[in-house]
Amino acid sequence: EDANLATIAEQMVTGKPGWSKTVLDGENVYVAHMPVTEVDWSLALVLPTQNIDAELRFLDFIAAMFGITIFGMVLLLWKVRNTEKAQLELSRQRADAENKAKSDFLATMSHELRTPLNGILGYSQVIMRDPDTTVRQKAGCSVIQQCGEHLLAMINDVLELAKIEARKLKLEPAPIHLSNFLEGVADITYLKAE
Repeated sequence: EDANLATIAEQMVTGKPGWSKTVLDGENVYVAHMPVTEVDWSLALVLPTQNIDAELRFLDFIAAMFGITIFGMVLLLWKVRNTEKAQLELSRQRADAENKAKSDFLATMSHELRTPLNGILGYSQVIMRDPDTTVRQKAGCSVIQQCGEHLLAMINDVLELAKIEARKLKLEPAPIHLSNFLEGVADITYLKAE
């Protein structure tokens, strides 16, 4: 005890600030000291340890509660982030499955629609080539042919859209005869307008 007081006294004489825990008159105390250079003194504050220790225990408790709260918030944020990440992954998997189902459906339906449509188109061509077919019948077969070709083009367009969506579309540039192309567009538009 006296050695501790001697160390505190030496620090005060040499002008060093500091604090120590020691025993003074049989009581545990904290001694804080700092030099006052203007007057060549040292200022000392002596506080019973029970006052400071009680405050420190309260501050330790507050710090522990704050730490637990921060840890809980970090844990909650981590769980929320992982839950959102899992939900996004599940949504992506569902969307992929739905897109695959749609693509499969379109591929199947296009085959199911093309087969009978090609039969109708082929049969109308046979009827139009038959020498016994009347002019009125040929005109009717021509309408069937145009409508069938239009329907076939629509089916192909739907398949092309599915390829675009699946990122499997391959562009194949080819020359076209512009006047024939525009006539075809006009014929299709005319059929829709009627």
